[in-house]
Amino acid sequence: ECAKCHAFDGGQEIAPTQILDQLGVWSKSDPRGAQGGKSIRRFLLPVMECEFMLNSILDDLQTDPWPTPAGERPMRATGAAIAIGLSLLEAAKSNACRLITFVGGPCTYGPGLVAAEKLSEPIRSHLDLQKGSSNAKHSKKAVKFYEQLSQRASSSAIVCDLFVGSLDQCGLLEMRFLSENTGGYMVMSDSFINQIFKKSYVKMFEKGESGNMELGYRGTISVITSKLFKIC
Repeated sequence: ECAKCHAFDGGQEIAPTQILDQLGVWSKSDPRGAQGGKSIRRFLLPVMECEFMLNSILDDLQTDPWPTPAGERPMRATGAAIAIGLSLLEAAKSNACRLITFVGGPCTYGPGLVAAEKLSEPIRSHLDLQKGSSNAKHSKKAVKFYEQLSQRASSSAIVCDLFVGSLDQCGLLEMRFLSENTGGYMVMSDSFINQIFKKSYVKMFEKGESGNMELGYRGTISVITSKLFKIC
């Protein structure tokens, strides 16, 4: 079969149903979803069934050749990419899964935007957030967007991990809900060739004595107190 590539407009927030319709993936509750399990297998497979293709895709990855104009930041639609990945995992109806995001800089385009394209507009600082200055105008909207994504992920037992390889700020303050609310990893280093990133990433997939990865999902905490205490 010919390899197929799906492209989405990263400049707008796309509803999960619209994403699945375009990809031809439907849930079991959908009248068209009789083949829902088969349709999702076009995008999600066990590693043993797609290892060769996965390695081929990773080996062929190249830096985006589209030039970045002088005085501007690279265009990154990080928020839209996470939302699309999350929609796919939700459709899989898996018992538990992970969404790993590699962040090389701030989102500058579409939903979840934290910095403007123009370098003349500096990314917000802690002081800007405290004073509510114009440099922090994107922060509240971005926080709301990523928090909503984290709630969707948490309700579907999807863990979101954030691996950052950037010397500059990348909007981790706004994106932190993805890992905080789902129990995911948050690792920050100055580049993806740094040993901090490499060792942290490999450690995530370490296996225990049983031969299984030492990862937990759908964890619950029960707190039982006496009648004199209340928990808020």
